[in-house]
Amino acid sequence: MRAVIWEAPGKLATTEVADPAPRHGELVIQVSACGICGTDLHIADGEFPPTPYPIIPGHEFAGRVAARGDGIPPGWRDGDRAAVDPSLFCGYCPMCHSGRGNLCENWNAIGDTVNGAFADYVAVPAANAYHLPDSVNDAQGALIEPLSCAVHGLRRIGPVTGHDLLLTGAGTMGLLLLQLLTNAGARSVSVVDRKPSRLAAATAAGAKEVAEDVSGLDGRTFGVVVDATGAPAAIEAGFGALDRGGRLLVFGVTSADAAVSLSPFRIYNDEITVLGSMAVLNSFGAAADLMAAGSIDTSPLLGMPFTISPGTGQRPQRRGHQSPGHPRANTVSVDTSPGPEPYPDPSAQEGRHQGVLLTGADGADGPKAFYIHIEARPGKTGEVRQMLHDILGCVLDEPATGPWFGVQYSPTTFGIFEVFTNLSGRQAHVDGGGGDIFRDLERMNAILAHPAHVYRLDVLMSKQVFTT
Repeated sequence: MRAVIWEAPGKLATTEVADPAPRHGELVIQVSACGICGTDLHIADGEFPPTPYPIIPGHEFAGRVAARGDGIPPGWRDGDRAAVDPSLFCGYCPMCHSGRGNLCENWNAIGDTVNGAFADYVAVPAANAYHLPDSVNDAQGALIEPLSCAVHGLRRIGPVTGHDLLLTGAGTMGLLLLQLLTNAGARSVSVVDRKPSRLAAATAAGAKEVAEDVSGLDGRTFGVVVDATGAPAAIEAGFGALDRGGRLLVFGVTSADAAVSLSPFRIYNDEITVLGSMAVLNSFGAAADLMAAGSIDTSPLLGMPFTISPGTGQRPQRRGHQSPGHPRANTVSVDTSPGPEPYPDPSAQEGRHQGVLLTGADGADGPKAFYIHIEARPGKTGEVRQMLHDILGCVLDEPATGPWFGVQYSPTTFGIFEVFTNLSGRQAHVDGGGGDIFRDLERMNAILAHPAHVYRLDVLMSKQVFTT
């Protein structure tokens, strides 16, 4: 079968491997769709300690039963459609015995510690498989796993009926949480995110008000705050917006060494509850039922599909820096072929600031443009602005000279700069004011990617040119 394999951190291959054979109590699933999670990016970088290499990643997936082992419970037939909970708990450690398998001392997961679903087939415990009705398509089936994480998070929060809530982060998980919180009876949900397109999606999904920063909410306070960003500054801002007696759920994943500053006096004096939510715990079935019932609008959550193709991929050198206390920039090269649809316009592409490299191929089919996302540290926005001016020879928010198409700036909690340029094939030199694009990129890497200046600097390549 075909499979995508991380042979080592930063080294990706798509190749042929042996088909899995079902053991006792297992099903083999022919994979129809598999999502890419933030954890997959950490695995790509070698930053997820439980992961061994080589490994086939992929833990958000759905497909059809292709083979059955001995001891399968009744009700499963070849060809049945299924979504799969990737959790593999040992069942005998103190955490498992206390009913908290997601905190298992011997925790494993399909696609994280054992071979997963970035392949034609994957073997799974039958106990982890859930039937999919025809009303749920394959891509929606793959979304059941992240939805199950959100369901567990909702259970950790407790009752929200009649409460005003603040949600920081309107990415995939944030939009799932928004829909769950609204359906659970929240009186209102206000949403903060830096990207206007995400705020528009949040408004369409039921947010009462939206803002690019907590400070844009006019000093309102909330009984419940949910952080779906994993950004320490967002967590701190959310804590500051809590009512007395409020609850803060830290749902987004930070780096292991991240730190936040929360007032212990406020936690004591205002009886504030701070909670975490880790992955999936007996919530997959409920998530599958919600998806089958049509309770979740998946239209803003699904991106462009890719298919597996033979070849190899080498993770390119990251043009960024890991600063203490913040997730580092991720730039991933996946050697796949696009689906039947063309690439979307990169200037409107959701999630482009995550730094996912759409293609690394040279030649006529190679990248046509760069998109660069830079987040300045608080207080350093002016310095970063000047550095960009010096490097690119252009004034922000005005047409750039030379090869640089444009630079935009968003004045939020972190100064966010977005840089665009079009390429002619992969020619390194373009006549005009800016000169050599790749020289400019190296200068940005050397000057901007410094912990004193920026939190992250990500580079994305696109197969389409940017247009006005």
